[in-house]
Amino acid sequence: MEYVNKNARDGYVYAVSSDQGDNGSNLRLGCVSADAIVCREEWEWVCAFDRSGAPAWSHSLSETIPILSIHRSVSLPEMVYFVETKRYLLLTWRHNGKVERSHRKDNEYFYAVKKFYSFDDFKNQLIVHNRNYNNFPMRPLGWFSPNDTLKKFFNFFITYH
Repeated sequence: MEYVNKNARDGYVYAVSSDQGDNGSNLRLGCVSADAIVCREEWEWVCAFDRSGAPAWSHSLSETIPILSIHRSVSLPEMVYFVETKRYLLLTWRHNGKVERSHRKDNEYFYAVKKFYSFDDFKNQLIVHNRNYNNFPMRPLGWFSPNDTLKKFFNFFITYH
């Protein structure tokens, strides 16, 4: 049987969790042996850190402590292991009350002004519209385009914040 974390440094599966879905503030870390992932009682959670920064683990969820606290900035966390760099990367979403892709602009510049003669015509025009939109600089992205922001993230793990 192969596991998602087959290239990780040890035989454990790690899970991260925030205290709520959107705009959480605290991140907790749990782990379990890869062969016991479905056994609830086998999971351990970080409950303390010693002076060197090494975690102490507990089977009790009530004893857990956050491993990261950032007010309203820890949402839907994911931890990804990169084999090439032998590093874990924490990804979270922060819901800021805005939709980065403006539905209003899509309607004003695409749906309301274009004519579609078939579904294939619609798909082809949408491809062109998305290419133009994703290469247009935007204020919420520090005047970078969505494509520039993605390139910076995947090349350097840099976001616009």
